[in-house]
Amino acid sequence: MKDLLGRARKLYESCRNSNPTAAILTIILAATAILSIVMAIMTYGHSFENMLYSHRDSYWDDFFDSVYFSYEDPYTVSKVLYPPLITIIYSALADFLIPRVQGYVPYDPNWTNHGDLYSNVIRDSAIGTATYILLTAVAVAALMVLTVRILKSRGYDLNPWIIAVLTAASFPFVFAIDRGNSIIYAAVLSLFFAYGYKSPDSRVRFASYLSIALAVSIKAYPAVLLVLLMRERRWKDFAVGAVMSLILLTVPFVFTDGTPLILLDTIFDHTSNVAGSNGLVNIGDWIDLIFGPFVSESAEKAISLGATALFELLLLWRIIFDTRLKEWEVFLLASSMFIFGPGVGAAYLLTFTIIPLIWFISDRKEDRKYAILIAVGFAIVFCLFPWFDGLRHFQTSARATVLLLMTLFVALGGPRTAERIIARLRSPAERDDRIMDRPD
Repeated sequence: MKDLLGRARKLYESCRNSNPTAAILTIILAATAILSIVMAIMTYGHSFENMLYSHRDSYWDDFFDSVYFSYEDPYTVSKVLYPPLITIIYSALADFLIPRVQGYVPYDPNWTNHGDLYSNVIRDSAIGTATYILLTAVAVAALMVLTVRILKSRGYDLNPWIIAVLTAASFPFVFAIDRGNSIIYAAVLSLFFAYGYKSPDSRVRFASYLSIALAVSIKAYPAVLLVLLMRERRWKDFAVGAVMSLILLTVPFVFTDGTPLILLDTIFDHTSNVAGSNGLVNIGDWIDLIFGPFVSESAEKAISLGATALFELLLLWRIIFDTRLKEWEVFLLASSMFIFGPGVGAAYLLTFTIIPLIWFISDRKEDRKYAILIAVGFAIVFCLFPWFDGLRHFQTSARATVLLLMTLFVALGGPRTAERIIARLRSPAERDDRIMDRPD
């Protein structure tokens, strides 16, 4: 035991001297993961469930509901919220699964009890479970391999597989897997875009544009990442990525019963904000919390729209025009634009934070004190931590709040602004002393 502790200490010292921010992040993620596993065993899984969606009979529902709703008239009857390409894929899965699972009942829009849906029958079947596990395993494997490849390409000097495992098993991804939400595929595709859009290899760059277009065809909001090309003033590449995204976002409607207008109508009229049931994530949630009890519904919507617009414009301006931003800071601001901006906020949106995280821990030029503070912030967002009954909603809100504060700190100038504020708070004598101490 003594020898084991000695080896662990040597490993820690090596990590601390080599890359202290990555070491701190790894230690926190690993420790909380071990704690979660131990408590899950002791409570027969109850403590682990407290991290996840409150309705525990609804696991994997986003996947199987999408399969079921895409089987017949997805846009005109089932009112699906997904773009057409992913809906066509879900429809193909429905054509495979439904004939093999008995008891099919056509969808009735008048149903109010989710337990009546045939999607639960597919989920509980052996072939349905196997299909979901296989597709999810492919996505997780792709995430881990891509994470390792990016870290190696950036000269990451610790074991990249440790980070790959810990991020794939982190709270945002576990939550997304538990919901069965397709956002995990969009996150992986967005990560590849971040990796390849500046590649000197034209084939990798083109693949990255296709990757972001595919991400947009799953969840429309990763289109915001195209502003990275605007920042580089690569207008031709921006046009290529935008056109590819637009094509994959609209043309597949030809093979469905829907149109862009029908989908937009569904989004505006039938979208429910799930964040309130599992924590506060987007700007609109915070406006509702602060102003909801005091103003009318129309006034609250106006305040929410204005606050969201100001937030988005601030981040967009920083991304495009602030040349002093580090790459991980750019990714943080870009990801936060669609984590906090969309009207539908849920914990699985935090999956996109993996992009700035990977670039951050492989950046060796950051000020140590600032970097350690940011590392702890990322650890809070990603770590597994078993909450007790009644605190389920709070943990998502806490993680989102930490990420929002990190985003605002970077958007408002980061440590440079903090240094300027401290300098102004100093007395005139102190400022004069600092001037006198400067070399000629």
